[in-house]
Amino acid sequence: MDTRILHYVDPGLGPEERWFLLQWSMVFGLDQMLTCTLLELNNRLGLSPQHAKKALASLKVNGYLSCETVRHGRGRPVSSHRVSSRFLWSLEKLEATIPPHQPEIEALCRKAITIRASRKEKTQNLMSGEQRSNILVPATYCLLTVLLAHADTPGIVRGVSYGHLISVTGMTKERLKSQLSKLKKLGVIANHEPGVLRSQEGTSMRSVYFLNLAHPLLMGEDSRGLSVILSSTGRPGNKNFLSGFYDAALVASEVIENAEKIREKIDEITVVDLGLEEHEAQWESMLLKNRYANTYNHLLQNARSLLPPLKFLEPVVDEVLEFHRLGMGSILKAHILSYAVMLLSNHWVEIEHGRGKPSDPIGSMMTAIKRDCSSLVVADDSQDAVDFHTFIYALAHHLAVELYYVLKQVEQQQFDCDFAVAFFSVEPFTHEGNELWKLDVHFRPSDGVMYLNNVLISIRSVNISLPVEFNVLAGGKEN
Repeated sequence: MDTRILHYVDPGLGPEERWFLLQWSMVFGLDQMLTCTLLELNNRLGLSPQHAKKALASLKVNGYLSCETVRHGRGRPVSSHRVSSRFLWSLEKLEATIPPHQPEIEALCRKAITIRASRKEKTQNLMSGEQRSNILVPATYCLLTVLLAHADTPGIVRGVSYGHLISVTGMTKERLKSQLSKLKKLGVIANHEPGVLRSQEGTSMRSVYFLNLAHPLLMGEDSRGLSVILSSTGRPGNKNFLSGFYDAALVASEVIENAEKIREKIDEITVVDLGLEEHEAQWESMLLKNRYANTYNHLLQNARSLLPPLKFLEPVVDEVLEFHRLGMGSILKAHILSYAVMLLSNHWVEIEHGRGKPSDPIGSMMTAIKRDCSSLVVADDSQDAVDFHTFIYALAHHLAVELYYVLKQVEQQQFDCDFAVAFFSVEPFTHEGNELWKLDVHFRPSDGVMYLNNVLISIRSVNISLPVEFNVLAGGKEN
């Protein structure tokens, strides 16, 4: 299979034609000439006659394929088809790298052929409307393979704009939106956090797509070897290390940024009560000031418990607060969570042996962070940029380590499997009004891991909200 087709930029090459060429590259090889009837060609590529006829005609007209009839007469005509040397030369100029999810791309292509063969035996008139709506057309297959080709393990697509998806699928913007919606409806795209563009400030972050690896079109439900349900202890509204890492960073930034102002406001607090002697009023004022100071200290302590050491946050508190003001909180959270599961999936051994800490980060991860956050800082080589990238890495690494400890608890309880070969995905869900998190552990069939029982793990949560009456920055102080 030649996955360079999935990176080939030409908005004029439509999704049906791209899927035709991709299937050709897998079944025959692009350098092979095919001599057969059109029906045989369609069947072997897993395409319907309508889609194949349209794709073949377009590929010939635009010079991607040459075709010569070699037999006329009785029976179906036989033709020889060959991919043009011009297109092969264009592919040669592209970097030939094996995408992390190539096994899933190849399996999807084979599955499309199998599904097409089974559908030929059924009459579409006997299908329900829902069954027909769930049929995947070449455009849907094309988009899914493109997403897989651009995905990092475990099925996370970052840094890909709508414009780029249009150029490597040949779809219009409207058709691309429609096909993305279909993949979401089918559950192939488990979660999508839209990108953010702030033109006036010159800052942006691209979308993040989380693919559902357990979907039947990808690794399948059997790939989910284990699901760990994470339930918070403590009061409703408390935050744990997954639900609260971003909010904790905001709270700590606010307290650090306004430390002097908070002290001044607390010093101004006095108790005015005509029924008290002066020394009693002074004593009550001192007690009240201590209550305020202790509340802020406790707040910062709780926030710190959900974060890596504050030395990584302190240099970038201005940036954290500014990006939040610009409405970039959700996209930042999605990126940080994606880095965490990438660390866990791709660098389990390093985490297990205490390597890859923020003081000596993993190079490939820092490269990804710098690329994704390139517009958030003035210059990549400035100290501000280094501090910000290091903070993002430290936060992602902290999440990965916390998840690692959860999995080690599971391993000690009852299981003996090699998490170093697993893929991980994590997502929130609601059960009976309570927010829970699910950590799924995926294995490829070659790993030989059987399905393991689900596990419920309790994780600590803390309160990182400040009571309104104690918010001295909002003027809420007692007199």
